[in-house]
Amino acid sequence: MVSRLTRLLPPPRTAVQPQPWEETRATYGTKRPHDFQDFVDTYGYGTLDDVLSVIAPGNGARRSPIPP
Repeated sequence: MVSRLTRLLPPPRTAVQPQPWEETRATYGTKRPHDFQDFVDTYGYGTLDDVLSVIAPGNGARRSPIPP
């Protein structure tokens, strides 16, 4: 799915650092979905056009910063 998205929304010019997914799995006891991992490894964390926020696991945020 991410490969299709990159045709519409090019990834950042600066390469995104791959995430330590095994460390995240060990910490939280669960794997993140493959499409989420692919998205984060391609685009990173942050906000997309002030519409979509992707938050890193364990960044201290217990709630979404998106208002209800």
